Amino acid sequence: MDDTNIVRTITTQVLKWFQDKQIRKQVIGYYYTLCHYIIIGFGCFIMLLDNDPVHLIILLIIISLDAIANIILHNCPLTALEQKYLGKSLANDRRKQLKKAGILYKSRRLYESQLELLINSWTMIACKILVILSIRFIKANYLTI
Repeated sequence: MDDTNIVRTITTQVLKWFQDKQIRKQVIGYYYTLCHYIIIGFGCFIMLLDNDPVHLIILLIIISLDAIANIILHNCPLTALEQKYLGKSLANDRRKQLKKAGILYKSRRLYESQLELLINSWTMIACKILVILSIRFIKANYLTI
């Protein structure tokens, strides 16, 4: 009886591929980069398009936790993991793009620019929540006859 099939063949090839430590490191690094993109993308989506204060408050909590981790570790945890496995990170790429655009940070520490970005995002979301709640309050109390 022939013991080979397509699943076994593919599994064998993938296992051989993952035995190379450099490839394994890259796959893990790109996994962390993908997680970073997902968090940033859905965070921006919620921040820009969602008007439910509960969703925005949950996003505030997530950003606050990231800011606390950034302060404690002097780096974003996902950025540190990307740097460890890939030798580069989204934060470094962002700084390079800003430098090309003529926008420079005086500080050489990456976590300060990350913290500034988190604080600005947190402030925008908090202001959006306040505006939404104010509009709801005005509608409920003054526009009903």
